[in-house]
Amino acid sequence: MKKVLLVSKLMVSALFLFTLTILFTHPVLILNEPLAYTEVEIDESKEDNYILNLREQYYNDDIIAAISISDTPIKGIIAQTDNNSYYLNYNLFKQRDYKGSLFMDYRVDVNDSLKLLAYGHMSYSDATPFAHLKNYLDEEYFLEHSELKFITENEVKTYKIFGVTVYSSNYDYLNVSFDNQEDYLDNLNSYINRALFYDGYTFTGDEETIFLQTCYPHQKGSYIVVGARRIS
Repeated sequence: MKKVLLVSKLMVSALFLFTLTILFTHPVLILNEPLAYTEVEIDESKEDNYILNLREQYYNDDIIAAISISDTPIKGIIAQTDNNSYYLNYNLFKQRDYKGSLFMDYRVDVNDSLKLLAYGHMSYSDATPFAHLKNYLDEEYFLEHSELKFITENEVKTYKIFGVTVYSSNYDYLNVSFDNQEDYLDNLNSYINRALFYDGYTFTGDEETIFLQTCYPHQKGSYIVVGARRIS
């Protein structure tokens, strides 16, 4: 009888130690907290290995960038894989998560493409960074929150938001590959012609741009698209 009790106590102790080990070494597995939207403070003085550190923190080599719009809750880490569907339903730990993650279109290269295109879910409770893009449908907000920082493995870029619109058809903003400068400029002007608000900048066709897309909450199949051009 004493032997059985001793074995039982040893088993309980071993299970307790195992649980503690898991809690301290893999808290995400136990808590299952979706941490895809940890705020990121973009700092130009950060070391070159900033993105590499994020990859280690999240155990995810898909992380390619981080984004921050000054004086807004729009801050987050951006992933990229070989399709535009995976990160709709997975967080940065690659756990199933209905809020998904911010992600870059698989067709672009953050270090080489003139035009970048990033996606993120809308949320009625503002639980996702890109849910706050709806604030740009207010002209005063659009004018007062225009500086966007974008950090990659190689550099920190500064963009200025130049326009916002809602697309319900003819989604030509999704084009990211162009045969020549004229085609790219035509694409930019098409966006400008549809813009609800536009800062008046005249494009030449050699500017680097980034477009941020989220769902428009009041009409199915419609999308809020915020455009920004690189200034440094």
